[in-house]
Amino acid sequence: MLGGPTRSAIGWLLIAALMAALTALWGELLPIALQIIAVAIAAGALLVAVHVQYVGPWLRARKLKAPCDVRFVIREHRHVQLPHVIQDDDRHIVDELVLPSNSVVEIELGYRPRIPFKLVELVFGCEGDLDAKPFVVEALDRFSPTHTSTPSKGEHKRDIYKFWHVTR
Repeated sequence: MLGGPTRSAIGWLLIAALMAALTALWGELLPIALQIIAVAIAAGALLVAVHVQYVGPWLRARKLKAPCDVRFVIREHRHVQLPHVIQDDDRHIVDELVLPSNSVVEIELGYRPRIPFKLVELVFGCEGDLDAKPFVVEALDRFSPTHTSTPSKGEHKRDIYKFWHVTR
């Protein structure tokens, strides 16, 4: 067959047409790929901005409502004798402490910070009826260099709601 298309020629023409179509398609897809990358970068920047402006301050404000975990500490009986609790050879950290009424007792508080902060003022008190609730008489420092219970450092005062304030 002279002058007529052969099977191999048709195949080569199809391959050439397919390659031309892929080249044209690649020219169209490349800008789309760059657009997708640009949209992804913009979305990431938007997420970072939302986190910095809204989520981060919200989380910090939430953590500042309870900046530390505060518990009562009952020491071993070899360190200190506490007549109002049952002591053994172990230290106990408890959430609640039942105290005898109309008495003066020593209690120890321990706090573990949830966020980094500098303690400027410690306020301690109990909720409830002003005439019936317990209140602090003095604050002592058991970890003094002389190993005696000495008044803790700072300015001490009691407010009108019987909360004890220690300002350092």
